Amino acid sequence: MAGRANRGEIPWTEIKTDYICGRGSYRTLAEKYGLTKDQVARRSAREAWARQRDATCDDIARRTLDKAVEKISDTLADAYSDAAATRARIKGKLLAMAEAWIDQQAGEIHDVGDYRRIVQCCMDMLEAADSGAEQRLQVIMDGGADDYAD
Repeated sequence: MAGRANRGEIPWTEIKTDYICGRGSYRTLAEKYGLTKDQVARRSAREAWARQRDATCDDIARRTLDKAVEKISDTLADAYSDAAATRARIKGKLLAMAEAWIDQQAGEIHDVGDYRRIVQCCMDMLEAADSGAEQRLQVIMDGGADDYAD
């Protein structure tokens, strides 16, 4: 341990900052700055460094958590926005398909069963879209309503 000639030369602000930021224990900081462990411990107790270190750690943890929550919420908002746009696009396609199929079948729809098949086709496409089953949706859309014929 290197001795110090004058007490005023001790960089207490630096030592305190190192301790609060977790850059050393009393012992390691004492060795680094040429002091005894007891000198650092007494100064720390007098100025409540441990309480300040805990408050700093809490603040850092809180800010880190806030940033993480913000990033996650931004990601979810983007995903929801993408999902909403996809659903709107699918809804448009579904309506166009249903209208085309109804127009095509105009003279041939004779009973409630025909309408039930149209509705079931649309419901299956919406379910596929909501569950994220893109392949299933693509098969249904490629096959159109023919998959639901008797």
